[in-house]
Amino acid sequence: MTRHICVTLLLLFAGILLSGCGNDDKRELRFYRVSVTLTPPLASDSAWLTIVDDDYQALRELGAVNGINGSFEFSGQTDCTQLAYLRLGTDSTRFVLPFALSPDTIRIHIKPHSWIITGGTENQRYQRFLNRYRQMGSQRAALWKSYQKLAADSTLTELAERDLARRDSLVADSMRRYLTWRVRQPDLAARLIKLRLGNQLDTFQRTPRNP
Repeated sequence: MTRHICVTLLLLFAGILLSGCGNDDKRELRFYRVSVTLTPPLASDSAWLTIVDDDYQALRELGAVNGINGSFEFSGQTDCTQLAYLRLGTDSTRFVLPFALSPDTIRIHIKPHSWIITGGTENQRYQRFLNRYRQMGSQRAALWKSYQKLAADSTLTELAERDLARRDSLVADSMRRYLTWRVRQPDLAARLIKLRLGNQLDTFQRTPRNP
């Protein structure tokens, strides 16, 4: 998770100019609620909800909470769906999670090694992609474990190694195609995916690694 957070921090400001709602007097303000839960041993002293200010094209804080005890929430009004950032910790660089802020009830559950976002159409698209992408990643992990076991038992034959490499390559190619296709879609979910996984577009390993 730390690696993904660092990538998010690097890309966060690169997307500022395209993140806001724009100006449209016809839009109607509606209420949103962002409910956040931290699974122990995770803890945080403070949290901030941040969006992009359309007038100044800069990050703007919508709310802050202190003295967090496992769960907290933000609420307010918005007239559109836009990129938002949940920041946790004692400073702005400890943890940053991008998500789609919309006039909905949004729930964010942060675990020690993963997180889940529900609520709002864009977040549902984002989470649906991540679920499928993680399943494919689990397939690669299972192939790697098989490779390690055969190698440890000294039963790894040339035929078995080629077969594992072939299967791993097929899954890696599927992941690459799926990710490449998804980040090209014209929705906010694609931008969220690119913030999280854009660095993987050119870094897939196509064969099982040697132990």
